[in-house]
Amino acid sequence: MLEVTREALKVYLGIEITDPEPLDPKEDVLSQYAGTYTRPFADVYLGVLGGRLIGQINYKMGFPFKDSPPPPLPPPFTVGLCEEDRLIVLDGPMKSGRADIIRKADGSIGWLRFGRIHKKRA
Repeated sequence: MLEVTREALKVYLGIEITDPEPLDPKEDVLSQYAGTYTRPFADVYLGVLGGRLIGQINYKMGFPFKDSPPPPLPPPFTVGLCEEDRLIVLDGPMKSGRADIIRKADGSIGWLRFGRIHKKRA
């Protein structure tokens, strides 16, 4: 869908949208984003593996009914840091997906906005 939107913008409006270039941060910078981010329907796990930030989504319930089975787990994906507190999915079915880190007043990470808001577990 993203590719169709990009192509339509290019053809009809002359607007070309490109993904931001991921930075090459050190592992200690990436590790601050690691953790479990939760919401009622799904959890997002971010962890550092081999110097890269890796994500995994775990759906906890299905749709449209509460007793609908959750969908299968998507494959893990690599996440790049494209600027401070801005993330981009680098591969897999969610490639080019964007996420924002939202910090609390004290500067600690409180939430991940990846489509919807996920609260960071303590």
